[in-house]
Amino acid sequence: MSIRLRVYLSMLLLLVCSLLGTGYVAFRYTLKQEEVYNQQRLERKEQAVQRSMQWVLEQWPGTLTDSIIPLLFSDKICELSDVHGLDIALYSPAGELLISSVPGKPSDSTARMEVPAVVLSSLAAGSSREEGEDLDFGKHVQAYWNHFDAEGSVATVVNVRYEKRPVDGGGFWMFFRQLAPVYGMLFLATSALGLLLTRAIVGPLRALRAGMQALDLKGPTVPLVYPHRDAIGQLVMEYNRLQRELQARVEQLAKQEREGAWREMAIQVAHEVKNPLTPMLLGVQQLEKARRDGHPDFDQRLQRFAEMARTQIQALSQIAEDFRNVSQWETLQLHPTELLDSLRRSTDLFLLSGTCVTWNFQLPEAPLHVWASPLHLTRVFNNLLNNALEAISEASDGRMGMVDIEVVVYETTCEVRIKDNGVGITPERLNYIFDPYFTTKAQGTGLGLAMVRAIMTQMGGTIGVQSEWGHGSVFTLTLKRAPGTGGLA
Repeated sequence: MSIRLRVYLSMLLLLVCSLLGTGYVAFRYTLKQEEVYNQQRLERKEQAVQRSMQWVLEQWPGTLTDSIIPLLFSDKICELSDVHGLDIALYSPAGELLISSVPGKPSDSTARMEVPAVVLSSLAAGSSREEGEDLDFGKHVQAYWNHFDAEGSVATVVNVRYEKRPVDGGGFWMFFRQLAPVYGMLFLATSALGLLLTRAIVGPLRALRAGMQALDLKGPTVPLVYPHRDAIGQLVMEYNRLQRELQARVEQLAKQEREGAWREMAIQVAHEVKNPLTPMLLGVQQLEKARRDGHPDFDQRLQRFAEMARTQIQALSQIAEDFRNVSQWETLQLHPTELLDSLRRSTDLFLLSGTCVTWNFQLPEAPLHVWASPLHLTRVFNNLLNNALEAISEASDGRMGMVDIEVVVYETTCEVRIKDNGVGITPERLNYIFDPYFTTKAQGTGLGLAMVRAIMTQMGGTIGVQSEWGHGSVFTLTLKRAPGTGGLA
């Protein structure tokens, strides 16, 4: 629901509530007036009936008894009822019906056979007048009182009842009919005024919303124009100020991002270059030592090292090319790549470096081809193997380092599992190790595993990790198989 419609409906609801409140007050006032009017009218009629009855009773010279009363009023009671416009019933002091102006058999709809006990006890206690029960559910009013003779004794108990009538002027409905046109005019006027006010309020807000929607932080900002200095004008001024500040912040942030991108690229290049250079340096030192010691297999070692070094130099060249053109990762050229050859070239790099680690391999005998970029796949293995050796070196309990490499072949995929018995990763850090700049090493950059995951994603594969703190980690690479041979798990 739009703001304009909500404001408009709120105004109409307020008006309707006001009209209903006024009508309720008028209705209650009318009911009260009718009650007072009928009460006063009944009292006037009671006084008139009392005077008439007094005149009739004074015509009897003797003592008034229960048998005399019906005789005295046999002709007069109906006359009094017609003159005063009400029903009259006379009772004995004991409360028994003597005579009534209503013809026919007495009943609850005409006159009671006896005075209600509550009323009779109240009159006997000295009450001069008592209003009786409303016998016809609000249609009538009635009253009881004691009528005394000349000696001050109760001659009879009088009951009068007449039908209520509305106050002169038509009552509540006449009042409502008179106010209805006024209410209608107020409703129409308020509706029109509500439309004008909501348009005046919502129009500038819509312009402000349109300006916000058209805001483009990459281009020049266009301030909103609002001629008035009301609350909406102050809102527009504040919006223009924040827009200018935001534009300045965006430009500053873009500058910082450009500078940070260069720093990040330099760190990534250094990290990627360091992975193969360190074991290559150790391998050169091992070759020098083998030559000085005159090892008979020096030629074979030199050949293996040359093949390994050639592969790693190509990987370094690819690193330089990737960082020269960063967008190349988005268009990696995937080829059927022999997985086991790539894995052996990476492990030879660390085997020739002479690290004191036991290596265990569980590899299929048949060649295994996967969809990958060969040089990028080598970088993935370099990172993971280097991390495994560093995790082993961080263990301070003197344990013998072990790296297990297992390749499991499935119908359409294969898994490479690299397991070490290093220090492992704590559970609270395990969910963040692939995030850029997150590292568990004292001297780490936090870019290696982030880059590994990025490369695996570009090659259509995945990487997962399981680790137990103090016991080591297992990294699992899943790659898509390419046409070739290889047994199934």
